[in-house]
Amino acid sequence: MQYAETFGAVAKGKPLAYLNSLLQISFALNMGSFLNKYHILSGSEWTVEVSKLD
Repeated sequence: MQYAETFGAVAKGKPLAYLNSLLQISFALNMGSFLNKYHILSGSEWTVEVSKLD
């Protein structure tokens, strides 16, 4: 998924990674529900590995 500073940087319905207001990595769908599409919840027990693709 694309890292973006704003939701408008990706097409409607596309996923993005961004920094939220607490400067934590967050995942979302532009104009949609990430939870409903991917069935992923939030919480402190989750871990995520982020890497840059070449």
